[in-house]
Amino acid sequence: MMSTPVSRSASRIRPKVATRPPESSTIRRAVLPKRRTPAARRRTARPTRAHAPPRREWEPRRQDTRPAAPAIGRQTSSRAKPTDRGLLRTSGRASSVRHGYTLKMDNVPDITAWTRRRTLGICVITLVPLLHHTAEYLGNHDRGRFFCKLAVLLIGLPLLLWGASVGVRWAARKQLGAPVLLSTGVLVAGAVFAALLSAIRAVSFSAGITWLQPATWSNFDVVRVGFIMGVTNFALWALAFVFPFAVEDARVRALEAEKLRTVAELAQLRAHLEPHFLLNTLNAIAGLVTEDPRGARRLLASLGDLLRDSLNEEDEMQTLDEQIEWLRRYAQILEVRHAGHLSFHWEVGGETRRALLPRLLLQPLVENAVKHGALRRHRGGEIIVRTEVVDATKLVCTIEDNGPGLPEGDTRPGAFGLVSVRRRLELRYANAASLRLESSASGARSIVELPLQDARVV
Repeated sequence: MMSTPVSRSASRIRPKVATRPPESSTIRRAVLPKRRTPAARRRTARPTRAHAPPRREWEPRRQDTRPAAPAIGRQTSSRAKPTDRGLLRTSGRASSVRHGYTLKMDNVPDITAWTRRRTLGICVITLVPLLHHTAEYLGNHDRGRFFCKLAVLLIGLPLLLWGASVGVRWAARKQLGAPVLLSTGVLVAGAVFAALLSAIRAVSFSAGITWLQPATWSNFDVVRVGFIMGVTNFALWALAFVFPFAVEDARVRALEAEKLRTVAELAQLRAHLEPHFLLNTLNAIAGLVTEDPRGARRLLASLGDLLRDSLNEEDEMQTLDEQIEWLRRYAQILEVRHAGHLSFHWEVGGETRRALLPRLLLQPLVENAVKHGALRRHRGGEIIVRTEVVDATKLVCTIEDNGPGLPEGDTRPGAFGLVSVRRRLELRYANAASLRLESSASGARSIVELPLQDARVV
């Protein structure tokens, strides 16, 4: 038996035997995803949390308490079912309303107070006619008149309340005045009650209901009494519902007018004060232009900082710490201008730094103390600015100089700075704040007392 020769290439061909790959390669294929092209990744990419709209602070995280559906066979509907969420009916994807939060609203009307007032008004317009008709019945013992009026009240009062509310809304929509509304309401209410009384009397006579038949009324008396009942009940409605709102509206309007007047007057005082301060400071700098040009440039830069702060109209009030810092820069200008003749000392209490007071309130007092006090001393003078809290309820600011003091009986009532300070205190605090001047041979003092108001509390 001869063997068939086999070529070298054929001898190398071996049948494929299924072999188990190493354990590591199996794990590698299970963990690593299939390599995809960038285009395929962009087509199948899902939105991540970075693409999702950020959750706002007032939107708590929604917690889904429903049982999870099985992974196999789960289908998502292309159209979300509408769900009721409070007063809004939303449709899932198309709405940005989130479930599970309550948005706090400002200036929400007091529903409890309005309900209480409405209930009180209904009680007034119901009990007052009942008491009146009861007293009338006890006087004349006319049962037919009493029950006839009682039937008119039972039918007419609900109609009056409904018609009055509709009429008020209609008048507000048409922008009609109160005289037109009240006169129309009087005529309509009188006519309706007269018609009701006439109809009830006619029905009582035709049906033979004797206890609804007044004894001595003629047709004219029925119309007259019904009209008077309508006018009286409409007047009670106006007294219970319209008059309180009119009084409240008048009070609010008066307060708004007073506030606008106060704001306008404060703005006018500040407008007068700032040019007054600017002119005095420019005069102080003008004296340095020839003596010390470099110092004049520094003072002009400081003046720019002062004007920027003084023209800030964000708020009429500022903390004492901010005002003292402003006064320090202002004092620096004056000390450079009057070198060797003026010095400032500051005694600011730590508990007063956060106290609130009107903007630039102390500046006219400091200027007054410098001009009429410290600079009148031949060897120079000094200004002491002192702040303290008295009785834990009052802020006391004292501007003291060591000048010759005021002449006897002279309190400088016409000085613009003092007048502006007094008026601003009066407008802001009424009688709770004061400004007084004290003078002696060793100098003068301006003392401001105002209620302590902490900026941290406000």
